[in-house]
Amino acid sequence: LIYSTHRTKLFFLINLFQLVLLVTLDLLLMPLYGSQGAAWAMTITLIIINSLLAVLAITYAPAKN
Repeated sequence: LIYSTHRTKLFFLINLFQLVLLVTLDLLLMPLYGSQGAAWAMTITLIIINSLLAVLAITYAPAKN
């Protein structure tokens, strides 16, 4: 949907945010919890990014009459 609305820069910024968020959470959680910390970091990141993408899809989707 983001590609079809020609908002590829927005998609790039979301992916960049995802990268920064995941690396930050990995650095915080992995020393304390090991592989479970990495799994939690990925889970949290996916929940946040997918929620953001869902909101954007609703925002940019054309309304049907």
